[in-house]
Amino acid sequence: MSPINWGEHIIGYKEAGDILLRYALEKGRQNVLVYPVMFLYRHYIELQLKEIIINGRRYLGERRRFPLGHDINQLWQDCRSIVQAMDTNIEPNLTEEQRREFEDLYDNLGSYINILGELDPNSQTFRYPIDRDGNPIEIDFAAIYLKQLPELINRIDYSLAGIATGVYDILSDKEEWLSYG
Repeated sequence: MSPINWGEHIIGYKEAGDILLRYALEKGRQNVLVYPVMFLYRHYIELQLKEIIINGRRYLGERRRFPLGHDINQLWQDCRSIVQAMDTNIEPNLTEEQRREFEDLYDNLGSYINILGELDPNSQTFRYPIDRDGNPIEIDFAAIYLKQLPELINRIDYSLAGIATGVYDILSDKEEWLSYG
């Protein structure tokens, strides 16, 4: 079974967020367009994490179901543990310094993802005006700095896309190698 590649699907959500955010900032429509912008970026991150989890599990030989849920902080924790297991499997002789570099990268990425995860833990805050019980969803707009959002998203994208590409390539190489045996 080949590795999954949701590249265009994932990129589509990010690019749509980029386009809509630029438009919102240029036209002064932040108060209305904040909802779809945040949803698009958040969904892009969720899909990227799930792709990494699925391919990483396949590499590690784990037979588990599709990662459920929308909590990007939890998905990041699952993703991180899989990527760390892959690091150990691929490079068992990493030096302590190399290990710390990876940990710093993962810590930084986790802190960026956490910013969005705290704003919208279960992918409801920006999709609906009410919660499942019919209560209004309160949004802390002071915590959302749309002008700084592209920098945050680009930091996440740089790391997540790199990890996703690496996991995909490593799994592809492993499956190709196994096909010869």
